[in-house]
Amino acid sequence: MKEVEEVEILEVYTPTELSEKLNINPSTLRKYSGMIDEQNGEPFFKRDNKNGRKYDKEAADILERVIFLKKSPDINLESSIDLVLNEYKQENQALGTQHDIAKKTPKTDEIKLLHNKIDFIGNQLQKLIEQNDQLIKDNQEMKLALEQPEEEPFSDSEPIEEKQTFFTRLFKKK
Repeated sequence: MKEVEEVEILEVYTPTELSEKLNINPSTLRKYSGMIDEQNGEPFFKRDNKNGRKYDKEAADILERVIFLKKSPDINLESSIDLVLNEYKQENQALGTQHDIAKKTPKTDEIKLLHNKIDFIGNQLQKLIEQNDQLIKDNQEMKLALEQPEEEPFSDSEPIEEKQTFFTRLFKKK
């Protein structure tokens, strides 16, 4: 039976949809997104074929967190973006480590299976080598037997009487 793979459906927001969801102006969203890209050092948000930003659920959560932190009196916009990006990177590192561990575990099982196969093949190879040695030995014995001239088995024993025909026996001189 075919295994059914789970397909994760990504909900993607346009800038207008996300600005409505977050209750901010599209220009403010554009400003925050640009600052996040700047502080991240590389584009953080995905772009469509017209180079417009596309926001997924994760990006929406990050922007929501930035807006929430910005509203507190102690933190300015740059600091809130810094905090959120650091949290995001730490979460991704933790998830990456868990994912790496999950990937390594099956590999150890695969390594054990491969070692078992190698041992099995080694045993089979040893049996074949032993059989080959026995066949070589048998072949050499047969070759020696063919090379040696056949000895007459009755040469030292009693002399063989010549066959005589019926008439020879009848008229034989005694």
